[in-house]
Amino acid sequence: MDMHKRSEEVDTRLSTSDRILDITCKVCGDFSSRKHYNIYACDGCAGFYKRTIRRNRLYICKAKDLKCCIIDKTRKNQCRACRMMKCKKVGMNIDAIQHERDPRNLPLHVDLAISNLSSQITQGHRIFFILIIQVSFDLFQSYYC
Repeated sequence: MDMHKRSEEVDTRLSTSDRILDITCKVCGDFSSRKHYNIYACDGCAGFYKRTIRRNRLYICKAKDLKCCIIDKTRKNQCRACRMMKCKKVGMNIDAIQHERDPRNLPLHVDLAISNLSSQITQGHRIFFILIIQVSFDLFQSYYC
């Protein structure tokens, strides 16, 4: 009898968590898994909002500043200006965006190569080389991994 009760409890918990998936994104109407920046939003709209704020992006409406573009699940990527305007209109909170983390550490072999060169180059050159190597490493990983 205890086993039967436990399985009923598990079923109840599963059905309650499934209800969370019924909540739609306030920006585009896609499925929302949780709150992002104080509103229920899909991961796509949350990521778009975060990147726009962090990078200080300003967008121009595709409809020549009419700001009347339809932002829904299928057309949310067509006009960034109207999407951002809708993010603000539905209440996404700019203060809820966390600061960006520090960049990842360089792999050991890259760090050793740089330290071997450091006696021959200035500090400015070293920073420049670190940036080039990091970008090259990221591109390599995204392409081959």
